[in-house]
Amino acid sequence: MKRSSLIKFIGIGLILGYLFNSATPIQAKNQRVKANEPVTQPATVQVLPRLPKDNIGGQQLGYFNLPMVGHPSRLEKLRLYNPTNQVITVKLKVVDATTDDQGQVDYTNSAKASSQRLKQPGSQMMTFAKKVSLAPQATQDISVRIKNVKAGFTGQKAVALNLIASGINQSRNSIQNQYVYAIGMILQGRPLTNGHLKKLQLTAVKLSQQKMFKMHLINPDATYLKKTQIKFRFVNQWTSFFNYQLTKTDLKIAPNSTFDLQVPLTGKRVVPGIYRLTMAVKTDRYRQTVNRYVAITKTHARLITDHQYRLLKFRQNLVKGALVLFLAVLISGGFYHYYRRRKRDLNE
Repeated sequence: MKRSSLIKFIGIGLILGYLFNSATPIQAKNQRVKANEPVTQPATVQVLPRLPKDNIGGQQLGYFNLPMVGHPSRLEKLRLYNPTNQVITVKLKVVDATTDDQGQVDYTNSAKASSQRLKQPGSQMMTFAKKVSLAPQATQDISVRIKNVKAGFTGQKAVALNLIASGINQSRNSIQNQYVYAIGMILQGRPLTNGHLKKLQLTAVKLSQQKMFKMHLINPDATYLKKTQIKFRFVNQWTSFFNYQLTKTDLKIAPNSTFDLQVPLTGKRVVPGIYRLTMAVKTDRYRQTVNRYVAITKTHARLITDHQYRLLKFRQNLVKGALVLFLAVLISGGFYHYYRRRKRDLNE
């Protein structure tokens, strides 16, 4: 039976830098990747984006940053070169950018983009050849047609072209290697002003068995959020002595993405109760503060509404009142029996 070995993302031409002009770049470099045994020639296909003159940020970039306003369609090209003595098959697919659980942009489609958030995905605007074969020492241009939506769009759309090269070194042994490149394409629509931003939304909180909070966050806006810092502060509403402050920094969040941000409780013990959660967000686009209430048990956590909080608070106050009344009755009864017995002793 033929062995199959998938070398994931070796030779990925993916460098995540900061956005230029509000776009997160993905740069593709020509990579030389060694096979499982020594070879004397380059082992994989080389990829070069042919950037247009109006590419935002210039033609020296390694990713496409394309203005779409005034362009019903665009035709862009990638140049492939096969430096080996074998025929190389390259498959192409396009994926929409997502955000992973560490708060970083993901261009590999490991988490499928939410169809609810992406009403008009950038991936559906593109057509291209799904598969090409490169002869030894051959160069070939791949055309990518981008068709704009009729009414245009506001904000940014982020996609990546994944190129999967196979058939490399296949004649030498039974191991078939695959190499994956990701070439970024940022589509720039009409400017999205700060006044139209809905801003980051917190919709759920969970507590895992590993004592880690999972914050379900939504970026509803068609814009990257870079240089993002989020501070979470939990304050117990019974006594403020129990509180937690957790911070995540250097986050990069894709446009119109949904993700579960993992926030570990390193070295901290969770005390059950009702907590006021304050989420302070600072990005390159805006700052915001969100206040919610969270009910935490030893094993679970969940967001509650203000009405639920007031109801739980009322019940807590009833318990407190009942406890105070019980203690008052107990103390009064003790004093009553004490003075009654003392009076009886004095009369005797």
